[in-house]
Amino acid sequence: MTMHKTTTTTEETHLLEREGGFSRRKQIASAVGVFALAIGGVAVAGSRGQFTSSPTYSSRLRAERRAKLGAPETTTTTTKFSLSTGCSPLNKLPFDTDSDFTGRVAAKIVTKGMSNDFLFEKGQDMKEVSCGNYEVDTSIALNEEFGFYLFPVGNETDLNTVLDSGCSHEGDARCPSFASPSALAGLTQCTRMYEDPGSGDKFYNRVFDGEQTSFTWGSCDTTCAATHPKACPALVKEDGPHQYWRYRLLEKEYAWNVKEIQFFPDTEFYDETQSTVAAPGKERGYGSGSKCIQSGQYGSHGCDRSFDDNLYSWWSNWASGNEAQSWIGIDLGSAKPVKHVRFMNGRGWPVGKEGVIEFSDDMNTWTEWSGDRITTEARAQKESEGSENNKWQEAAVVSAPAPAPPTVAATGSKYWKVTNADALGWRPKVKNFGLYSDAACTKLISESDSELICSGAVSNRPCSNAATGKLPPLTPAERSIVNCDNSATSTGCRWNDENVGEEAASWRPNDGAPAADAVWIGSKFAEPIDVKCAVSTGLGNVFNNGVDGTGFGGTTTAGKHRITLWKSDDGVAWEKVATSDGSNIDDVVVVP
Repeated sequence: MTMHKTTTTTEETHLLEREGGFSRRKQIASAVGVFALAIGGVAVAGSRGQFTSSPTYSSRLRAERRAKLGAPETTTTTTKFSLSTGCSPLNKLPFDTDSDFTGRVAAKIVTKGMSNDFLFEKGQDMKEVSCGNYEVDTSIALNEEFGFYLFPVGNETDLNTVLDSGCSHEGDARCPSFASPSALAGLTQCTRMYEDPGSGDKFYNRVFDGEQTSFTWGSCDTTCAATHPKACPALVKEDGPHQYWRYRLLEKEYAWNVKEIQFFPDTEFYDETQSTVAAPGKERGYGSGSKCIQSGQYGSHGCDRSFDDNLYSWWSNWASGNEAQSWIGIDLGSAKPVKHVRFMNGRGWPVGKEGVIEFSDDMNTWTEWSGDRITTEARAQKESEGSENNKWQEAAVVSAPAPAPPTVAATGSKYWKVTNADALGWRPKVKNFGLYSDAACTKLISESDSELICSGAVSNRPCSNAATGKLPPLTPAERSIVNCDNSATSTGCRWNDENVGEEAASWRPNDGAPAADAVWIGSKFAEPIDVKCAVSTGLGNVFNNGVDGTGFGGTTTAGKHRITLWKSDDGVAWEKVATSDGSNIDDVVVVP
């Protein structure tokens, strides 16, 4: 499309100077919009909380301009605008934003061409395309001022129809308290500021540059990846591994200190109760050896100070420049997963500022993760372990449990067995085997009327060893077979050096690297029985103390402590009953 720049002729300049001493025609704006200066007249209240001027100046100026300057020098074009609210400062809205926006929150665009005073009723309705997102085809000229209204459907009172452009503070009649400060007040990156020399009121309005057509209500942000407000139904997203991760405040903060921030690859240390006390020397996640990234910094207070395990130093962005956003993050050097973030505010402020965890692969396009958001809380300037005021703020991606495999009701069968649910890189050492008639795993079924069966065994390590082994609860020493010294870091004693007796008392299948469900142990009963719980410690993992790492025999295919319970009426055709989720490192499966 072709845009024509609006120019001011010498004759027009003289006219403006005669009418009020102003030569800046583009800066005449109204409260919460483009305002009309009441030179030679008085400002009077208009509808929707807006204010218009008496016709003395504005009408006469427009009439003289039409007579002396001819037709307007701007050309309007129809342009599709989109508006999002996922990263908007929704605390600026007086109505409910904690509920689903769908069909409940509406939007309008209003331009100077529609209303010189940005009146709400003169605005153009936008179409809701998804929860919190809107579109409209509108007629607008290059350099024309405009803004966006949000309002609750069915409630179009002055208080609830909120325009993001407008006053920086409450002032005269053109800047009422309910509309001041506006959401865009002070954000010069995407607005044109005008200061009234008479009242000192400052007004900030969007200006169409002919290029940008996607906007965030109340923000200059053009890179927000939040697809909708937090109250909208969550979209299913796959975070995946990524190189760049950051924590960004949705609302820019000019003075922000961050003592420490930590990014973790899993949720092992996540505390959903938010009660973990921050202290040096504890778990640190990816911090060591990674490069920090930031929106800006004050003096020597760089982002590295938030990854140094020192609660007495901090990153600061105070007076770091007019950056468009406030954020701090980490460059992991390559794509890696992040499932847990810990954050420690640097001072008693800012408080109540909502922020999002985002990832990127190029530092340009950012996407909000599927985990929680973090809203900043006050923290004391000095902290030490044991204090009641220095607890981490935490957020995590807590995966929903995987859908349970199809199950069949345990209605009584003669044959029952348990198998390794995951492939194993070495033959497991199975500590025990037991079947229970209750889901609490307390009522052991007697083996007196049954026959022990299994998939096979190496010499001198028969499956009968498991049948006589101690059942849970087990101590770490009783549970451990692979790690001779019962430590999480042991790499020796993998054979029979120090735990000869314990290893010799286990069942060792005759499959050196069994596929899933390839090795099993079970019982054949004389009469059909019901089984509600089964245990076979060691069958689901070849690193039997539950520590992640290289398994027995040097394999990395160590299993996940998952076992599957099966039943059969003839010992040939088997039906799957249930598979455990691996949360019990004693390898226990319970019938739902």
